[in-house]
This record gives sequence, C-alpha cells and structure tokens, in this order.
Amino acid sequence: MASDWDDFILDFVDALGREEFTTRDFRRNLGVFMERFPDNTTPEESIRRRLQHLRDRGMIEFVDNKGTYRRVRADGAAGAMGVHAPTAEPRRRSVGRSSTRADAVCPQCFTTLAANGACGNCD
Repeated sequence: MASDWDDFILDFVDALGREEFTTRDFRRNLGVFMERFPDNTTPEESIRRRLQHLRDRGMIEFVDNKGTYRRVRADGAAGAMGVHAPTAEPRRRSVGRSSTRADAVCPQCFTTLAANGACGNCD
C-alpha cells in the first residue's frame, strides 16, 4: 500500500526531470518535505526509509553506493515519468533557501525551478 510519503517522493522525483536522482536532491529541497509533513521531526530519515521501500517495491532502483537512484517507469523500464516543464515565462517565487539552486523544485507543482528560483507554472 502506497503512503502519502511515497506519492510525494515519486512526484518530487518525476519533477526533477532526470533519469537518475540522488539523496542530495532531497537534502537540497528538504524544506519542501518539512512544509508538506510539518509533524515529522526526522524528514531525512523518513526519506531514506521511503526510498528503500520504493526500491523494494520496484518503483525505483539503486544505482551506486553514492546515493544515486533511478526511477522505474510503469512498464518496468528505467527513466523519468511524465514531468511537465514550465510553459510560461518564469516569474520570481520564493520557496526558501534552496530556491536559488537549479535543481530545486516548486512545492506546489514540483516543477524544477529556474536558477533564480522562479516557477513558471504557479502564481
């Protein structure tokens, strides 16, 4: 049975728009998870536990000993799933201290933010 954490993590991974992702992607965007799960006092541990669970369910696969994973599509092949890219000119959106990183994501729609922290889908 999928948890709210599982769904949120998979949406986050899909929004990164890359075939492979790392635990560093989660650390850089920890605020998004803390905002979504405010009662959780150990979000990094919860993310690691859920990544292991998703790996055991065959939804992601472990790539190396450096915290790299790969998303597995519904047909069993590796690779990113339906990620929507910004369609409008990005506008400035503050999402916390990670918002200036190129691999940060919008906490509302999970679109990868521009280097200036802007989300082209929200606001």
